[in-house]
Amino acid sequence: MSHPSFLRNMLRKTAIAAAFLLVALSLTGCWGRNEAQSLDYVLAVGIDLNEEKDVVLTIQSPVLDSLKQTGGGSQGKDSTKTISIKGRSAYEAIRAYTSTVGKKLFWSHNQVIVFGEEAVKESVEPYLGYFAADPRLRGTAYLTVVKGMASDAIRLKPNFSLLPSLHLHDVLEMGSFSGKYPTVRFSEFNRMLADPLGAQPYLPVIKLYPAGEMAKEQIGTAPSKDMGGRVSPFYEAGGVAVFKGVKMVGLLNEKESRGLMWAKKDKISSTVVIVPCRNNQNKECKISLNMNTACKTSLHTEYKDGKAKVRLKVRADFNVGDKSSKHNTTTESYSKYLENAFADVVKQEISAAFEKAVRVYRSDVFAFGNDLEDRQPAVWEKVKQDWEDRILPEAELEIVVDAKLKQTSRNLYSPWVQPKKNVESVD
Repeated sequence: MSHPSFLRNMLRKTAIAAAFLLVALSLTGCWGRNEAQSLDYVLAVGIDLNEEKDVVLTIQSPVLDSLKQTGGGSQGKDSTKTISIKGRSAYEAIRAYTSTVGKKLFWSHNQVIVFGEEAVKESVEPYLGYFAADPRLRGTAYLTVVKGMASDAIRLKPNFSLLPSLHLHDVLEMGSFSGKYPTVRFSEFNRMLADPLGAQPYLPVIKLYPAGEMAKEQIGTAPSKDMGGRVSPFYEAGGVAVFKGVKMVGLLNEKESRGLMWAKKDKISSTVVIVPCRNNQNKECKISLNMNTACKTSLHTEYKDGKAKVRLKVRADFNVGDKSSKHNTTTESYSKYLENAFADVVKQEISAAFEKAVRVYRSDVFAFGNDLEDRQPAVWEKVKQDWEDRILPEAELEIVVDAKLKQTSRNLYSPWVQPKKNVESVD
């Protein structure tokens, strides 16, 4: 079986090779000047609102001549160019790009659409109208909301990636693998917007780290001064932007986001759950539980006697990844403890997501309304107008988690942790 990292590297090389092919075609005259030389091939677009409420588009495209000179980026020259342009609408901004830069925009290669946080608090409708109507923009582009300005996200240049837009695309693609954020494509988001009542839209959230800031905030240590320009800026994905119709109404943190993903089918394929060691007074003692097969989620929503009830059942298999103790996790009693601890985390995260999204933001991002409509269509017609603001926030939520430990770790203790005196009994 092919290793996932190998497949990802192959996909990345294929994408870059496609860019090189684009260069070759543009320089051989096969397409003619009107086809290649007069176009900018959009790789990523950021959407913001300025203080005058104008739409600001930030567009990244490859510099074809720079890519060709060394077969992958000319030394000292950028492989991409990033240009911001404004208009009273997205359509006007795109036309302004043509009159300013002298090239038309070609959208079929677009990888990512990034929304600035303030822009989506107003509405996504003015921006997506143009993109949804343009047949050249494929539905496979990933969408995300950035904390701050989308223009900053598009201009960020990690120094380990030839094409920054492809790196951001890769980050967003790993949502189901990390479990910290969902992966949402353009076509999927449009479907959610088409009929949001009963299944509200949502998007992943990214945060930007200038060079050195990620190490300081996430790791707790600043990079060495002699690193100089070798310290790269980073994107970090984590969290969910919750919508109600066309407006973003709030954010979920990473734990709440995973709670949402536990509750939705086919959204988590792998994740790590950290639980404390059993009966251990040392709070630093932790065990990593690795779920590397997709969890199975079933949902049952009903409305009876003036009250809604939601029953969620999650089935998850996991292994022991590592542990910072000498405790033997192979005993039956300890295995049962780990299964219960895993289940408790899942329940807590789903409950937290329900509390924030449904009871605070009044948004049914879980799609409980759709499930009720499928089961009781006549009832749904009667209650749908009050569903999110009154009925669902007062609903009874029952969460059942069936967690099974499939394999313990191969080591009986962690070689990196020194044993302590008076280690507790595990049985």
